[in-house]
Amino acid sequence: MNKLIQTLVDQKLMIQTIESFTGGLLANYFIEHAGASKWFKQGLVLYQLEAKAQFLGLSMDAIRKIDPVSKALVKKVLSKALSTSPNSIIIMTTGNAGPSIQGKHPVGDFYVGISDGKHELLRLGHAKGSRVHVQQAGLKMAIQMLEDFISTYYSVSPK
Repeated sequence: MNKLIQTLVDQKLMIQTIESFTGGLLANYFIEHAGASKWFKQGLVLYQLEAKAQFLGLSMDAIRKIDPVSKALVKKVLSKALSTSPNSIIIMTTGNAGPSIQGKHPVGDFYVGISDGKHELLRLGHAKGSRVHVQQAGLKMAIQMLEDFISTYYSVSPK
């Protein structure tokens, strides 16, 4: 994490999280590190469908047409967040941690998306087990994706 943090500081990048099924775990992971205010701007939890609709400026009918566990939702949320936050890297999580099937997605399906406005990385994940296990799997995947994203697009040359 130290290399990641140093790259964020050196590149003057800010991290923002928008979470659903991880419920703030990702934001908490970042703010546990001393000095996080230098590179972590904010975290938002959009848990209910109504919250997602309000954030996106959509009616409930329109948001119901978008699968809440989908690339389409992730892309819309990332785009909206980036429109108000230049020089940020936005990480979005959405998924089904249980206890029942949500739309066409079984318990354990989730998406993580990352974008800086120029580059985008989206992945589908799946975990078996309890809600906590699914949430932790999403957290772990989001962190790994961020590390991959940063090292691919923002690697700092050795001094």
